[in-house]
Amino acid sequence: MLTQIASVKLRLEIAEADTSYDSIIGSGIEWISARCEHDCNRQFARAVGAVHEFAADEREIVPPCYPIESVASFAVKESESAGWVVQTGLEPLIRSGCVVSLPLVLGYSWMRARMTYTGGYVLPGATLVPGAAVLPKDLEKAVIEQVAFWFQSRKLLGVLKSWPATGEYVQYEDVDLLPGVREVWGRYKRWGS
Repeated sequence: MLTQIASVKLRLEIAEADTSYDSIIGSGIEWISARCEHDCNRQFARAVGAVHEFAADEREIVPPCYPIESVASFAVKESESAGWVVQTGLEPLIRSGCVVSLPLVLGYSWMRARMTYTGGYVLPGATLVPGAAVLPKDLEKAVIEQVAFWFQSRKLLGVLKSWPATGEYVQYEDVDLLPGVREVWGRYKRWGS
């Protein structure tokens, strides 16, 4: 999850000792975190031994989990019966922490290749790892704001207008994501496949 319940409760001014909303806030964090990863076309949580498959004729690989810390191996598969064959002697270059450049292609376009690597961010509440990147604060803050917005308006989801018998007519704005959240998420969008 891209933030913690305590951070959202602090934003909502809910006492830390009050656990009555923890379950719903936790569900909201899970949902908004998954939505963020989907919209950004990437995975944020640090993964050791992550595997990314790609066409064997690609030289510029953009895996879904970055920043990339290290690349462990490459393998190529020509057929199911032959299976994966580890490629040795490759010296990849990691560019901008998110693109792996190969000095040569590993095979033809009809072949599959895969890369095993370590990448991603240490998420809030997780144990810090030396040399690993921590989730950027602006991204966590955007998730906190979106969860808080969702929590505060959760009873109005799907309601477009209201006209109670003893009240005023109200037309609600159909807001999917807060504009500031959309802007921050745009900065972390993965443009590769």
